[in-house]
Amino acid sequence: ALEFPRSSDRSKAVFVVLMMSAGSQQTREEILKTSVPALLAMLKGNQPDQRDFSHNILRKISGKEFPATDLVAWNNWYQKLSQERALTSGKPKESK
Repeated sequence: ALEFPRSSDRSKAVFVVLMMSAGSQQTREEILKTSVPALLAMLKGNQPDQRDFSHNILRKISGKEFPATDLVAWNNWYQKLSQERALTSGKPKESK
């Protein structure tokens, strides 16, 4: 629902994810696995509520305090996290 075409649907979905992010560590891990790309897209979007909610979610699940406007820092954090998780999950690194 975070990627639905209607802005009103995305706003409702991101609010639900915000409420869920206050839950258990397991819930936050699931958000990390499934929702970060959509949250990053909302962070740079035009809807203030979606931007604010996605920023709060990212702060909760990451433990980072980057400003909402620092998209480079948020993207770098996610890239680093993705690389670390790929290494620890036993997936082979791709050669380039």
